[in-house]
Amino acid sequence: KTLFGGDGFTVEKMFVPNTVMGAIIGKGGKNISKYESDFDPVMVTMHSLSFCLSIRGPSDQVELCRRKIAKDIVECKVTESIQIDTEAFSKLSQAAQTSAIGGLPVNLNVSQTSVRLRGAFGDVQEVMKQVKELITGTCVAEIFLTPDHFEKTSKAV
Repeated sequence: KTLFGGDGFTVEKMFVPNTVMGAIIGKGGKNISKYESDFDPVMVTMHSLSFCLSIRGPSDQVELCRRKIAKDIVECKVTESIQIDTEAFSKLSQAAQTSAIGGLPVNLNVSQTSVRLRGAFGDVQEVMKQVKELITGTCVAEIFLTPDHFEKTSKAV
């Protein structure tokens, strides 16, 4: 049961982006310990090589813990940078004047060689996609799947 789940017991895996992994773990693992105490008897394990987090325990507590961790990931404060060239700088400068970028609470600093974004992880990721789309003219969408989800998805096709 503790390995694979069943009988009201769940094992759930979550991808944790490397830019927020430290904040989710906490100094000395204090945030992991807090998740475990807040959602007792849940066990939370971080797999640093795969950026994957496992949550094991009663199904209802695992779901509550997963939601809390997902919320913490999205709200985590981050800084991201994108290197740009002069053509991209020109496009971004024009867009900034017309307020074509953002609309989210992200601090956006554009210099001749880079764009620096600071704010909540979810907002920064969205604005970064908008910036890249403006520069390249291409919209890119991503879906993150754990190996387990990939296997299930590939079998369903």
